[in-house]
Amino acid sequence: MSLIYKLTEIVDDCRNEYENILREIQQENFCCQFTTSEIYGDSDSAEENILAGGDNLNFVKHLLARKRFHEKIALIYVDPPFFSKADYKMQVKINARNLKDTFKVKQTVYTDIWKDGMESYLRMICIRLFMMRDLLTEDGCIWMHLDWHVAHYVKVLMDEVFGMDNFINEIIWNYKSGGTSSRHFARKHDTLLFYGKSKKYFFSAQKEKSYNRGLNHTDLRGRGIPG
Repeated sequence: MSLIYKLTEIVDDCRNEYENILREIQQENFCCQFTTSEIYGDSDSAEENILAGGDNLNFVKHLLARKRFHEKIALIYVDPPFFSKADYKMQVKINARNLKDTFKVKQTVYTDIWKDGMESYLRMICIRLFMMRDLLTEDGCIWMHLDWHVAHYVKVLMDEVFGMDNFINEIIWNYKSGGTSSRHFARKHDTLLFYGKSKKYFFSAQKEKSYNRGLNHTDLRGRGIPG
């Protein structure tokens, strides 16, 4: 079946899974696994101002299970894997007492390879969108950071979860790093999808009005035109 036809099935399945999760977290003995890495500020509660590690779905479940986080978060920024079909590794230095020199080993940080391809990836994103929607305040918003691999499909999912009318902006982040190709234009931009929970979303506009202030305009013959 074509992926475009699968999208409806993905949304319906994830909506059912989301409803099952809501029933699960209402149980008195509900517990999920994540690691608290750091706590910031002088909060009396260990559930505030924390940096957590682990599966973010478990952490979102944890927040929703604590009723005071339901519809209490004003901003969610999501930077998921980009469906690049690659493993990402880092070098770790090892110091041993019995060895004169340190040595390095490569350790997998995370994998962006999905068992059932794009469908698995979109299911992972979709269920989390349903859960994060419940965390947002009425005037809250969510920013999804992606690139050319999946931004077009994820936007369809976000239209379904948050509503097409709550789509605010598609922001293109252009950059110069990376290589070039003889087969296509350089793929040197990321996409941020900006949605509000409702029409009451908060937005603080930038004060800078001009995108070309301080630049000289150029006519078609390459001659500078005073700005």
